Amino acid sequence: KKGYVESEYLYYFPKKREAKVFERHGNKIVRGSKFKDDFVLVEEALKPNRLFLSCAANLSKNPVLNSVYLYFGKKWILDYSSDEMWLDQSLKLLTSRKDMKEKFSKFLKSLDIPIRDFMIDQNAFSVDEIEMPDFMRDFLKQAQQSELVNVKVLLDYGNFSIELNEESSGVQKLFRVLCPIIDALEHGCLIFFDEFENGLHEFIVSRIIQYFNRYAHVHDAQLVLITHDTSLLSSKLFRRDQIWFTEMEPEKRFTDLYSMVELKGIRQNENFKNNYIEGKYGGIPMLGSWVTNKEPQ
Repeated sequence: KKGYVESEYLYYFPKKREAKVFERHGNKIVRGSKFKDDFVLVEEALKPNRLFLSCAANLSKNPVLNSVYLYFGKKWILDYSSDEMWLDQSLKLLTSRKDMKEKFSKFLKSLDIPIRDFMIDQNAFSVDEIEMPDFMRDFLKQAQQSELVNVKVLLDYGNFSIELNEESSGVQKLFRVLCPIIDALEHGCLIFFDEFENGLHEFIVSRIIQYFNRYAHVHDAQLVLITHDTSLLSSKLFRRDQIWFTEMEPEKRFTDLYSMVELKGIRQNENFKNNYIEGKYGGIPMLGSWVTNKEPQ
């Protein structure tokens, strides 16, 4: 039903064995054996369109459930719909952390981008820092599509300087995404990007993925990329279990999600890109026979 939660569940693994915290089907809650008395108030307050997890986080002091709720709230970084929001996040990290600028500059140099230094205009301010009515603050945020107003970033190349908004789309994107990526690695976050490769050379995208793969295990960080770029289908970048495909069912219009591991006879040393283009793995658009060399009538 639209606007209703149909099912929801949570399990955990104490001593490496699966144990139920709760299962939900509609408004029926089945509690795990160790949580029989934990969710009485939660069930009374639960509504059909509200997640049991978020409701229990407010009304229960259960540490297992609260840690899961905080994980989704603080450990997930979603691909923002606005480029300005990414830039806001990067600038906040650069101005609030003394070590971030050094790490960021080192990362840029590793990508062969010869920026010697960069300066953030100290006159930039946040809408939230100004005393004004809430309706005016909301209006300014919507108009600016950003919390920061009048932000200027000056890039120093040695022989000349240039403002960030006058740079190429690739350099601008690196300023938006590299700091959140570094921060995600350091705090063990799960970070999502949709069409991450847009505006970036494929070699730079590969270098960023290799960097993430090299350090992700330190704090259990994870990078999820949604892409149409077949150049990323490489055994040098990803294991088979890291590659997933989606395929549309033409009649019922639902999408099937499956891992390369589920496909039989696939070797790690195969040419993933060529095999995908040839249709070996599925997940490719089925073009109709109407495409011809004739001019449209």
